[in-house]
Order: sequence, then C-alpha cells, then structure tokens
Amino acid sequence: MNKSIKSDSSRKTRLIIAIAIILIGSSTWCWIKNNPGRKSAENAMSQIGAIYNAYKMFECDRDTTTITVSELEEFGYLAIDTTAKREWKFSVNWPDLIDAISTDEMPGGAGKIIKYDILQGTFHGYKLPKEGYNFAP
Repeated sequence: MNKSIKSDSSRKTRLIIAIAIILIGSSTWCWIKNNPGRKSAENAMSQIGAIYNAYKMFECDRDTTTITVSELEEFGYLAIDTTAKREWKFSVNWPDLIDAISTDEMPGGAGKIIKYDILQGTFHGYKLPKEGYNFAP
C-alpha cells in the first residue's frame, strides 16, 4: 500500500510538471532546469499552473471565479504541495494575474515574486532569465 501511495505521488508530480511545461513553454522550462537554485521557483511555477487549472475547473462548475486559493483547496479543486505552501504564498486576481511571493522559509529568502500574467500567457520574476523578462508559452 505504501508503494502505491508513493507511485500515485510520483504520477501527480509528473502531471504537474507536464502542465507547467505546457503553460510556460519548453524554452523557459529548459532554462529553469539548467539553472542552479531553480528548484523552489520551479515548484512555485508548477503550483501556479495547478492554480490556473483549478480556477478554470471551478469556473466551469460554478460559473464564477470569486474564490481564494485556500477555498479552492477546501472544495477539493486544488492540492498545493506542502513545500510550496511553506516557501510561497499564492494569490489570484482573476482573470489577470496569479502570483507567488516567497516566505522566509524559501532558500532564496522572503519577498521574491513570480507572476503569471493570465491575459498575456507569460511568466516573469524570480529565477527567470533577466529578472522581469516575460516569456510567452
């Protein structure tokens, strides 16, 4: 049973990474993959992808997006990774922006920001090449 749980967790991780690659584009993903210290930013971006998808599902089910990230979790639309929860605080200004702001538990320190511009389909911020440079998927 323990092996099954671990296998399910591994599948979920691979699915989140696949969604992130689709959202952020393969060139951005390759840059993050080869950048030292990328793990926390990679995790935050994966969670942003999950948040985006959760909002879309919620919108289809309930015909509204007036909900917080915490409420999406409570209603079962979203499960944010425990490490990401400790290292990042996520917020959404639908339909414009999803952002992650690092806490003091993030290895790079508090106050780092990663933003996903929903309307433009671009990420920018911490640990992306040329801080603040936008990438289109």
